[in-house]
Amino acid sequence: ILEAPQPYSPVIRDAVAGSYLEIIAETEDWFKVQLPDGMTGWIPASAFTPMPPLSRDALIRTARLFMGVPYIWAGKTGKGLDCSGFTQMVHKLYGIRLRRDARMQFEDAAPVSKDPLDGQPGDLLFFAENGERITHVGFALGKGKILHARGMVRVNSLNQSDADFAPDLRRHFVEIRTFLGSLSS
Repeated sequence: ILEAPQPYSPVIRDAVAGSYLEIIAETEDWFKVQLPDGMTGWIPASAFTPMPPLSRDALIRTARLFMGVPYIWAGKTGKGLDCSGFTQMVHKLYGIRLRRDARMQFEDAAPVSKDPLDGQPGDLLFFAENGERITHVGFALGKGKILHARGMVRVNSLNQSDADFAPDLRRHFVEIRTFLGSLSS
């Protein structure tokens, strides 16, 4: 966020995906924005990307934009994400509020299936290393694929015949749940 509507104006704040910005004025090429703390500044109009209407495919396209972002414990921005911060942030971009931890997201989401290959794109796959406490979450891509933050945001598979099969994920899989209900692709 810049001090003035000029390309080389001093940067006064950093905005990341998911930041709440209210547009309070605009010119042809710039938006004047206000942050929740009242601070105002300018952002080039070209920096804004309107969100497509919510669908399972749109949610996954958005989630894929974060491929390669490093894993950072407690991270919940495009600069670094943990597993539940990743799922929380992507849902937030579509106006769906999730609680912060994987365990809490598991508690709040609607059950779908206990078969790891049943997930539709956008459903959430949950895992528990000790068999009880939920410790990991990621997005179902369909056909047993999962998009998740582990080391970095990446794709793995729970299908043994896939090259990117992750046996530890399959072993610790608990259940598929969703916040998307019967939303179609």
